[in-house]
Amino acid sequence: MPSSPSLRGVNYDVFLSFRGADTRKNIISHLHKELLRQGIRTFKDDRTLEMGDCVPRRLREAIKTSRFAIVVISKNYGTSSWCLEELRMIMKLELDKKIVVIPVFYDVDISDVRNHRRSFALIYHHQSPKIPSWKEALQRIANTQATESRKCKDDATMVEGVVERVSNMLLSMLPMDIGDIVGMEAHMQQIEHLLDMDFTTNEVRMVGIWGMVGIGKTTIAKNFYEKHKHHFKTHHCFMEGVSSLKKHGPLFLQKQLLSNILGKEDFKSLSLGQGATCIQSRLVNLKSLIVIDDVDDVKQLDALAKEASWFGSGSRIIITTQDKSLLNSSCAVYKVEYVKDDKALQIFQRIAFQGAKPPIVYKDLSISISELAQGLPFALEAFGVYLRGKSVVEWRDALKSFEEALPENIMMELRSSYDGLDKPGRRAFLHVACLFNGEPVRRVRKLLGQGKDGMRVLEEKSLIRVSADGRIAMHCLLEQMGKQIVRQDSDNSPAHQRILWHHHDIRQVLANKTETLTVLPLKGDFEFPRFPNKPSFSTSAIYLTSFSPLSPQLLLTLAAPIPLNPSAADSTISEQTVALATVVTNVLNTSAAASSKP
Repeated sequence: MPSSPSLRGVNYDVFLSFRGADTRKNIISHLHKELLRQGIRTFKDDRTLEMGDCVPRRLREAIKTSRFAIVVISKNYGTSSWCLEELRMIMKLELDKKIVVIPVFYDVDISDVRNHRRSFALIYHHQSPKIPSWKEALQRIANTQATESRKCKDDATMVEGVVERVSNMLLSMLPMDIGDIVGMEAHMQQIEHLLDMDFTTNEVRMVGIWGMVGIGKTTIAKNFYEKHKHHFKTHHCFMEGVSSLKKHGPLFLQKQLLSNILGKEDFKSLSLGQGATCIQSRLVNLKSLIVIDDVDDVKQLDALAKEASWFGSGSRIIITTQDKSLLNSSCAVYKVEYVKDDKALQIFQRIAFQGAKPPIVYKDLSISISELAQGLPFALEAFGVYLRGKSVVEWRDALKSFEEALPENIMMELRSSYDGLDKPGRRAFLHVACLFNGEPVRRVRKLLGQGKDGMRVLEEKSLIRVSADGRIAMHCLLEQMGKQIVRQDSDNSPAHQRILWHHHDIRQVLANKTETLTVLPLKGDFEFPRFPNKPSFSTSAIYLTSFSPLSPQLLLTLAAPIPLNPSAADSTISEQTVALATVVTNVLNTSAAASSKP
């Protein structure tokens, strides 16, 4: 799902980039008319005269304040230095995730654009130092998912498809403006209390909105920002998705903050140390509202809002993050909880049926799918958008598919949390997802040999919760993601999985007497009792008795022996019975050999 543009206001939904001489009176005319008909705010430059490669300020601002750029590449697009400079700006914003680019190749071959052939070879005729960056922009747009007129039935069909694509992506970008259905007013009241929005004192207040990925932190922060920014004159800034801008470094963020709060001043000459000093000296006398969204590195906060004393009296600072440990002691914490079942169903149905009353035939399926999301707003939205307009049969197929594997967009969104962990953290996460969800946290700490720190890190990063009775609770979609990661890493081969949890896979591995497992070893002190010779049970299955460091040969632990005889009653092999299972390869022989050494 595309992200909405970051770190600046939005004036237009779409900016049209095109070569006027080629397309103004045909495809652009039709495209512009259809975009407006659909209520999509569109910027189209009506000037017919292009002079040099200096794009006017008016156009630069329009590009920077648009969500999408539809770039229509026609035969003579590359002959215009104006068009090429527009494209360079657009692709730079796209690289920074500030705009979504939709290319349309109109009666041209994409390979000609990519390789600068035919009319696009004329780029070398320009007398400009910008030629290398123009070439790069052409190559990048040629490698972007695009619409090709030569593959469309006619221009009308092509225009319809492009506008529909924009319309659908705009819908998916919209914050879930569903009022009390998602309890937004309750969120507002609690955050307003934490930030003292009655301004009973002149203190600077900071609050961290904390919760797992997709739980609605950004949506809550946006609602608060839009509701209260008028209290701060022009001194307000919503810095969206700062984690995605990490590659640019903290100085980039500092310049963006100063620019947004103070206006169009030039801060290019600032160094990192000067940036922090400048924020303190320039903002200390201003009452500001600043939202720093999706923080995942303490360096980002140190650069932007290390101390409340940096900001003027009455300032309000909001930070959204998945990682509670990043929030300092001066920052109040607001924990975002899952949406309750009845409200979750309403959210899902509103998105799936676009506000219309759901047909009765979809009732049970709607309940099942909303329950699968387990109160996670992002998943409710993703499921709803995916299923919108589909038949009952398609809904049934989708539900079955969702239960087996997460859709790619949900997997990618959730995986960002896993990818941010260090190696021990990933190991702990996968074991919890595959084996220990719902288990007592003290027992899991002992098994994994990580003490309190391992589980605390997962909890601080919103990957698990610990219930009042001391049990681990991981969201079902995070659990499913963890299992998908294990399967994918082994190319879906149980024999090469790091962890086995399903009784069918364990039975298969034991039956095949596989000796090539790569399962991560748990830590513990295990005894290896002899099993009676029962043909229906594996003699390599063992009982778990006590714990200390294991040898590498012990790859997985079985809480109960696995019947290999197909006629054995499956009731003895339920997933509950095999809650903690281990396959041991040659461990008895290895232990015996070791004990016989002098």
